Amino acid sequence: MKTVLASAAIFVAATASAMAQTPPGPPPEDAILEMISQIVIDQYKTSSCEDLRTQKGSPPSGIIAQGTAFMRDHPAARIRFINMIAAPVANRMFECGMIP
Repeated sequence: MKTVLASAAIFVAATASAMAQTPPGPPPEDAILEMISQIVIDQYKTSSCEDLRTQKGSPPSGIIAQGTAFMRDHPAARIRFINMIAAPVANRMFECGMIP
């Protein structure tokens, strides 16, 4: 019985130590994707339809360009990003007559 209790105590101590070393919050990659997706969503929500049509053909700049380059090399991140922005962006494009 003492060995079971001792083993349990060691397990609890090791788990607590490992949890203390793990930084709180989402991984940095997820935080970056959240930030970039929010920028894109806000851009679509606040821009006029005419502005969106004009911007559609231009290449991204700044942090959006960096995020795009990152997502080209990381398909899983690209899938998460598209899942975050798909509905708001597609709805706005539909409202602006940019998609049927």
